[in-house]
Amino acid sequence: MAEQTPPTAAEDDEKPDRVSPIAALKHGQYRLLWSGGLFSGAAQTMQLFVNSYVVYEISGSAFQLGLTGVFAAMPVLLFSLLGGAMADKLDRRRLLTVTQGIRLLPSLFLAVIAAGGGLAVWHIYLVTLLSNTAGIFDRPARQALVSNLVPREHLTNALTLNGIVGQFYNIVGPTIAGFVLAATDPTVSYATNFFLYMLAWFAVLLLKAPPTPARPGRGGYLSMIGEGIEFARGRPVILSLLVLDLFVTGFGSGVFRQLMPVFAKDVFEVGPSGLGLLVSSFALGAFIGSNLLLAAGDFKHKGRVILIALFIHGLALIAFGLVPWFYIVLPITVIAGISDQIGAVVRNAMILLMTPNELRGRMEAIRVTFTATAPPLGSIQGGIVATAIGAPLAVVMGGVVTVVAVTVADRIVPAIRKVTT
Repeated sequence: MAEQTPPTAAEDDEKPDRVSPIAALKHGQYRLLWSGGLFSGAAQTMQLFVNSYVVYEISGSAFQLGLTGVFAAMPVLLFSLLGGAMADKLDRRRLLTVTQGIRLLPSLFLAVIAAGGGLAVWHIYLVTLLSNTAGIFDRPARQALVSNLVPREHLTNALTLNGIVGQFYNIVGPTIAGFVLAATDPTVSYATNFFLYMLAWFAVLLLKAPPTPARPGRGGYLSMIGEGIEFARGRPVILSLLVLDLFVTGFGSGVFRQLMPVFAKDVFEVGPSGLGLLVSSFALGAFIGSNLLLAAGDFKHKGRVILIALFIHGLALIAFGLVPWFYIVLPITVIAGISDQIGAVVRNAMILLMTPNELRGRMEAIRVTFTATAPPLGSIQGGIVATAIGAPLAVVMGGVVTVVAVTVADRIVPAIRKVTT
């Protein structure tokens, strides 16, 4: 497939047809996948929130909190490309059925251990490793399956709806989990995670998606992985977006979100309920960002929107690290969430739209691999900086890296802002 080229003047004058904000939900099987994603995402969000708080509560160490990100990223680095190849070769619905079933087990394990009063940091590390291993095979299949359930003109809308429902539970989940933690203990939260994962599994069992097209004579998984890598390498715009994703997600928003428990407990001294407000403020911003994308419809110049959104995101992180007042940083966190969500959704949609269907599972896996390469380094760097000279400076550094990365990407590959899809 040829590299996407800038539009001609005549093409630029053509406006895409207006897409309904809920166009993708008119497709019944997508509605089912979307509903299952609501339950699965809610469980994942609550588990991540509780795990982060428990690790810092037990250890009191920003470095050990940062190690949670290392264990979360290990399966991505080891299995992501294989997961993408499997999503393109196997039946995507059946693959989701297996991965969702496996993700039930870590939540059940933590609920039992927490109920017995023996919860330790290494339990969190182990469960994070196992849960993310299942998730790394789940995500490429889920993302690629969307393109099998909706027509091309509704793909951006479907991905935005995925994001908006995700941000809804990101708003509600941490707030509820924060107050539940303050009132009880982690057992109730982990039991709730198990129940939500069960609902997500049932939704996938009911799904009737078209089978993934057969790929005769295309070689084994290693050959398929190589094919996906060659596709990405041959397209400078896609490769640049992947590298930009690496820097922004790993050293910017990744460090910012990883250190939120430190800000809640030590910087602002607001406890678990305050942590819930911080996390929910970021999710509220992402929810607003998703709604802005729904209102905009299928717009052109997606590359330009990505660069502007991520530049604003970097500035918001810098402001967050410099402002010492809790109720002032909440609206700053909302702005960070808006810009991060717009940049992430449009970036993901742009990559998928420039990729043929038979390669979309692998491209999603490659994108996730890039996204996950920096978080282990970013988490360790953030933990070390936070331990040595404070969490605020670690977040400021992440914001600076984001701004610099966006500026460099715009200068080196100006075609990004000229691409239309």
